[in-house]
Amino acid sequence: MNIRHKYLPNLSDLQENGFLVWPLKSGLGRLAVEAVQDFYDQPLADRAALVPDGFDPMGYTPSEAETDDLLAMRSKVPASFTGQRRRGYASFDFLATPASIAPSGLVGSPMSLGDVGLQRRVAGVTASLRQLASHIAFALWDAISAEFGAPGWPRSALSGQTCSITRLLRYRPGELEISKAHTDYEFIALIISDEPGLEVRNHRDDWSSVDAPSGCVIVLPGDMMGLATDGAIGASVHRVRCNGRLRHAFIQFQGLAYQTALDHPAMTTFGNHLCGMLVRGAPRLAAAHAAGLLPLSFQPPLHNPVGVKAHVF
Repeated sequence: MNIRHKYLPNLSDLQENGFLVWPLKSGLGRLAVEAVQDFYDQPLADRAALVPDGFDPMGYTPSEAETDDLLAMRSKVPASFTGQRRRGYASFDFLATPASIAPSGLVGSPMSLGDVGLQRRVAGVTASLRQLASHIAFALWDAISAEFGAPGWPRSALSGQTCSITRLLRYRPGELEISKAHTDYEFIALIISDEPGLEVRNHRDDWSSVDAPSGCVIVLPGDMMGLATDGAIGASVHRVRCNGRLRHAFIQFQGLAYQTALDHPAMTTFGNHLCGMLVRGAPRLAAAHAAGLLPLSFQPPLHNPVGVKAHVF
């Protein structure tokens, strides 16, 4: 993979702006955008077949409008987010290594699309982005160690069977004008999209529109970046403003190995943090756990214990 190994992260820019722009392998951005567009060009019924069963936190989650369409079609629908929060977008999540979350008691199924050709393309883009995300994460870990001292967890936590989710997103015009501001749970997230709309809150609490130049990817620091730097580089608070446009995004999260110990009084390991937030954010899983039907190896938190409070201005 032709990564520019001499490209080094600028921690000052990351602290000030809340994001980095990183060069991509030639053509990778186009392949990512085409893959996610083709995924959402499939009939809704085909995507609904990917709605998860049991205790799987991955799979397809339709938007509220799609849920209404599926109900009208009498098709399979997930537990609604109505009364919980407005999503306003559809998402498909999967893990390249589903066994990475097994210690939690959750079960992550592998990606399985009905269109074999599309599955190969999505898998190919995912493999390239996972390799790039790992490379960027190592570069950031090294830069952080030089600037602030080594994080409380080892560099090796970024390699091997990490809890790293891939997400395919679609925002449709008219469903939601602006998404809820939030942080990501992982170390970093790589974002490629076909339309602008991503907004990041900088250290002055100002919102700025972020659009990657052609051939580049946006890199956002997550909760684990904040822990690694003791808050010197906070998790990026971000949102999406749709502006009436159809928008697709291919997102690769870079997490840590499940058993990575975290130096935080409210958490034990990264895997417990991530899976706890996945359960908290999925009504069907939260209800199953509350009813004693979903035995977990830990107690999910009531709120994100490390996420920055994401005010909406």
